[in-house]
Amino acid sequence: MPYAQIIQFMVALILVVGAPSGPLPEGTSPFSLFWAWLLTAVAWFTFSAWTLRRASAVWTVGVMVERLQWGALIPLTVVLYFFDFKAYLWSLGRLFSSFPTLLELSAILLFICYLAMVWALAHGALKRIGARTWDLSSDLLHRLKMITPAVIPYFVLAFSQDILRLLPVPGIRRFMDTGWFQAGFFGLFVAVMIFFIPPFMVRSWSCRPIPSSDLRSFIEGFLKRLRIRCAEILLWPLKGGTACTAAVLGMVPRWRYILLTPCLVEHLNVPEIEAVLAHEVTHIRRHHLLWYVFFIGMYSLVLYSLLDPLWSWCLSNPLTLELVTMLQDSPPALHSLLTVLPLGILVVLYFRFLIGYFMRNFERQADLGVFEIQGHPWHLIAALEKVGILSGDIRDQPSWHHFSIAQRVDFLRHAAIDPERIRRFEKGLSARKLAFITACLGLLVLAQVMPVASWKESARANLARLYIEQVLSRGEQKPEAYLLIGNLMAENGEYAKAEEDYKKGLELSPRDPELLNALAWLYATARTPEFRRPKQALLLATKAASLRPEPHILDTLAESLYINGFVQRAIEVEEEALKKATKMRDYYKKQLIKYKSGKVPGKDDP
Repeated sequence: MPYAQIIQFMVALILVVGAPSGPLPEGTSPFSLFWAWLLTAVAWFTFSAWTLRRASAVWTVGVMVERLQWGALIPLTVVLYFFDFKAYLWSLGRLFSSFPTLLELSAILLFICYLAMVWALAHGALKRIGARTWDLSSDLLHRLKMITPAVIPYFVLAFSQDILRLLPVPGIRRFMDTGWFQAGFFGLFVAVMIFFIPPFMVRSWSCRPIPSSDLRSFIEGFLKRLRIRCAEILLWPLKGGTACTAAVLGMVPRWRYILLTPCLVEHLNVPEIEAVLAHEVTHIRRHHLLWYVFFIGMYSLVLYSLLDPLWSWCLSNPLTLELVTMLQDSPPALHSLLTVLPLGILVVLYFRFLIGYFMRNFERQADLGVFEIQGHPWHLIAALEKVGILSGDIRDQPSWHHFSIAQRVDFLRHAAIDPERIRRFEKGLSARKLAFITACLGLLVLAQVMPVASWKESARANLARLYIEQVLSRGEQKPEAYLLIGNLMAENGEYAKAEEDYKKGLELSPRDPELLNALAWLYATARTPEFRRPKQALLLATKAASLRPEPHILDTLAESLYINGFVQRAIEVEEEALKKATKMRDYYKKQLIKYKSGKVPGKDDP
């Protein structure tokens, strides 16, 4: 399975989604952009050719290709964030602006072009050392077929989201932004991966059933004896049939497939094939595929729970504010890149290292399945040694999701000598799985007890302060700047300064409803009697509500009516605010309860 490429595409997708789109920056020439994209591609091709020219063995080509596939993220980043790829496509017409997924798909196709350059050069390197017998087009098509099952499901579901957003259904967009919809979308994605992707993969990879023969009868008998059900036993022409490996696809028996490559069937004897099948069957019996779904689900759930609190904490931190201040004159694309880069790094760290650790140990656990099924490891050891030779002398080649063949063989031999080693391994793996679950649950609980509200308030104040500093440094006079300054002063109880700033803003814009509302709220709710001015609050709030009758402004008007003794009218206005409100509805309900409590304040009651 192309596990590394799945992670690469996840990182590429994060970069693509986070890249700026919208109208092209003023003065940007499409002709100059085209030449910038072309020069980037030429530079990438040249670097890849220089790298692969140094390869002298099959395994070194494989290592270089994997590194270059990761490196292909660099030209993609350059084109997306510095050469306005998405912005240019967005400006071409309504089709791209109406379907954001089409922009993402175009960028992913560009990434595939960079990968195709590496694959073509790798084909040449392998041919040069005499390790490739099939033609270039077949090689490229094979590689594309290997990755399409990992890419197509996402884009099909993403396009469906775009179509839903365009439907003239009231409230559809608001519902799609809720956590319930996002959870349902993720559940649908998982269902697609479980039920529909395995059949799609075997068709995309041109797998065909193993014909009726003694070997097929033996395999069917073996699976029946172990009570393992599957949809089909298939020949998998991986790398044109030259690769020596096996795999199991699918968790549900009706959509589960056992895959064996022709190389494996041709060069391994029946006991060795049985040992390989024992390995694959142990994956099923130990529910390893289900664990991978669990790992993805926990990653999504924990990230969803922690993203908002951590982002609020970062923005509330003075160090973050200093960094933002340093970067305020840098290109907006750099801001976007710095925002998505941590997510990309997190994906690599989580899947490549943490999940990679469990994958290696799951493979080791599957190797140990031969002790239970065959009683000894010698046939599996023989099969592994043959695979190492047939795959290009890769016995000592390490892998992030597999121990090397040498390490696997060594562990099996020690386990045969010391069976207690198997028990210790199983116990240790169970403990590490429990530790993972405990850590995830701990992070979910932590997300609920974090002082998020306080961090958000500090973050809002920091961003407001940054905006104010930018405006004042340019010598601009903007009403919204005085509104932000006034809000900060009012929150700190500095009512005199807040009043002064609000009035300065009103001098610039006398009919600004937000400034009128802010000053009215100050006069209505100030904790200092000197600034409690009910009549002035009512005049200002009435004017603000006539200009913009939004829920928060109507709430100020209701409060002003209430403190002036017009309780029934305050209830009516607050009910209107509640009807219009889509957020903070609990707050408006509490206000109504207060107004209906029966206490009638004096008209000049401070």
